[in-house]
Amino acid sequence: MNKAITSMVLISFVVLLMFIAPLPHNAMQKPGSYQISPSVSSSSIPVWLFNGSYANYTGYFNGISTFDNYSISKVDISSGVYYVSLHTGDGGNLNFVSHLNGTSYFNGANVSSLSYFNSGKEPLWINKSIFQTFTVKTGKVVNIRSGNYSADQVSYYAIRTVNSKPDYMNVSFYPETYSGLILQENFSTHYENTLSNYSDLLNSTNVPLGGQSTNPYSGPYVYIIIGGVVAAVAVSGGLIYFKKVKHKTP
Repeated sequence: MNKAITSMVLISFVVLLMFIAPLPHNAMQKPGSYQISPSVSSSSIPVWLFNGSYANYTGYFNGISTFDNYSISKVDISSGVYYVSLHTGDGGNLNFVSHLNGTSYFNGANVSSLSYFNSGKEPLWINKSIFQTFTVKTGKVVNIRSGNYSADQVSYYAIRTVNSKPDYMNVSFYPETYSGLILQENFSTHYENTLSNYSDLLNSTNVPLGGQSTNPYSGPYVYIIIGGVVAAVAVSGGLIYFKKVKHKTP
């Protein structure tokens, strides 16, 4: 697996771990993994958590086209354990054990975090020593292949330590307001003399998404407007024709 892409995959886990779920206190922390939230109740099952769930993304890493395919299997709700597989554009195949009350590697926000995002609020458990800035904006619309969907925009600037050296991150991601599934991500990192940029967009999924967000100047509204204009022109033309005929009638 290409080391650069592998690095970005691990960096992306920082994004996931930041808002999905905390690490158990006794967990071995990977680079970028932080204890940032209280345990999530196993009764709060996110929409995306089910056997066979998948989310496929296409994007760019430093200008190179790539893709990431996430899938979930072996879901055990009673223990809160499930497995996440990640296939990357360079042929990489990574497998992780995830926990509903701990570290999750699927690209979706849990119920607790999503409730904060949908309210336009910063979750209370954000670690200020790592996340220098953190903002949430609601009412966003993200366009993916299957349509336009309502989303929250979550952005942050964070500094983590890797091998005793600072790694600077600028991140923005867009969880869909109903499911919490991430529709789009953009982030950059600056570590030593290396600057990396990554962006991706949801390409396909079997996770149920909320109703499509309608732009008043797109979709069916366009046809309503066009239909209204056509009708007005037709009526106007009809009146003109009627007046001309009437004028010529003896």
